[in-house]
Amino acid sequence: MVLTQTEELMRASIFLSSILPLLEVMVEEDEKLKNMIKNWNYVVQLEVKGEDLATYFIFSDGKLKVVSGHHSNPTISLIFKDVPQLNESISGKKVIPKIKGIWHIFLLLKVMKLLNSLNILKPEVEVTEEGKKRLKVKLLLYGVTNALEELRKKDEYAQGLLNPVNNKVVQWEIKPDGPNVYANFDKTGIKRNIGVSTERPYLLIEFPNVDIAYQVFSGKINPLQATGSRMINQRGPAEFGLKIAQLMKRIDSILNPK
Repeated sequence: MVLTQTEELMRASIFLSSILPLLEVMVEEDEKLKNMIKNWNYVVQLEVKGEDLATYFIFSDGKLKVVSGHHSNPTISLIFKDVPQLNESISGKKVIPKIKGIWHIFLLLKVMKLLNSLNILKPEVEVTEEGKKRLKVKLLLYGVTNALEELRKKDEYAQGLLNPVNNKVVQWEIKPDGPNVYANFDKTGIKRNIGVSTERPYLLIEFPNVDIAYQVFSGKINPLQATGSRMINQRGPAEFGLKIAQLMKRIDSILNPK
């Protein structure tokens, strides 16, 4: 699949605004990464030259916060010359962005190690250990539901599906004990939240176990097929459930073009 120029831009935008924030989860879940950053007090930025595309990491007191936008004075900046170069990097190709603050070479190498921890998200990366499988499911669920907000803002296809939707709650639950996510859909956009909504959801998407969720979110099972074959338990309007499945498939096709 060849992405259009608009889809290439969307891919970069989703990566920066929806995927990179998952590093906060990685640091919380991985003791080695947590120990690696425990004494850091730095700001590291990824940006695309000449575009309003940037995300920066604030490392402070052993914590990581990922923020969309430009920082006024980052310790290190990785500056990609254009959107295609960033997307080549996302695809795992070796690219060399311009680096400001390269004299912080040891910090830079460790930041690259942190970024590489997101390789677990790639469809071709298989995990079998139960804890890592649950982590991958959590990351993919959070990432996909984050990306819905970005699609609603910038993607004509998503806007065509969702523009009539207002004041609706969609709940994703993975049995028996999560992770769980819900999203509020209204005229201003989509807001993703962790946990179970206190409101009755307009649509509930329930996975019977982590294994089924793993197969769906890692692209091994088409979400449309999973819904149609009742591998996923869905309660709510079938038509709206189909729209959500179509959007999940679209996110996958943009992030992982085949």
